[in-house]
Amino acid sequence: MDALRGFALAGILIINAMSILAVNGSTPAFTVKIPVLDRLLQDLILFFVESKFFILFSLLFGIGFAIQIQSAERQGTKFLPRISRRMLGLLVFGLLHILLLWDGYILVIYAITGSILIAFRKTAFSRLKKWVISLLAIPGTLVFLIFIYTLAARLTSAGSITLAESDRSLAKEFANTDATQALLQSGFVEKGSHRDVDGKEIPKERMLMFDLGEGFRVAVRASGTEPKMKIYFFGKRKVGANEDLAKAKEELAAELERLWEWTKKDAVQRSQG
Repeated sequence: MDALRGFALAGILIINAMSILAVNGSTPAFTVKIPVLDRLLQDLILFFVESKFFILFSLLFGIGFAIQIQSAERQGTKFLPRISRRMLGLLVFGLLHILLLWDGYILVIYAITGSILIAFRKTAFSRLKKWVISLLAIPGTLVFLIFIYTLAARLTSAGSITLAESDRSLAKEFANTDATQALLQSGFVEKGSHRDVDGKEIPKERMLMFDLGEGFRVAVRASGTEPKMKIYFFGKRKVGANEDLAKAKEELAAELERLWEWTKKDAVQRSQG
């Protein structure tokens, strides 16, 4: 039992690592090209890991629940106060995890479903089967109804216009989200490498990085092949929902060019004493 639980936890760790370590493709982005190997790795983890280990861990959660009932009966103690305390503790840990560490909320879900499970502890097996089938049918039914509603809405002129605008708005929001771009900087396959927002690889180097404020930074490092220093300028700015992304990039590039020209001019003046 403990070995299976540890095996399931290891699988869940692999799944969560995609978000925690920010694997390319773990966050939707309409304008970032996801490397083929990273996409393949994500699909393999989804099929062989995520769809299996969550089910396994949920099964073990239910088995552990039944074992606790049997243990309480053997010891002659009341089951309800014990399990209620454990579910409350699980809920508290889940909330602390969300607030202090990461926004994964699976512990809260287990606490809620575990509390609901208490009401079914004396239910006959034949009735449990009907409940299980009914509960499993709810998500599929909701998805089907939403699909039918969306399809019907797209067939009307007003609905198609509204949904088309919603699609464009979502695409622009995802494309211009700084958090998305930051997450898509590295992958399992391309270990040790980083990429800029255009997908170009940034090599790992020892360098000094200075924050100039207003979204601009400058990095300085020694050349590995020549006796000289190299300087790199970086800039970023937020793009509004109604702004042109290409135009914003051109404006930012122009600002970086002016900064570079000023730096060259200052360097020449300093070298001449």
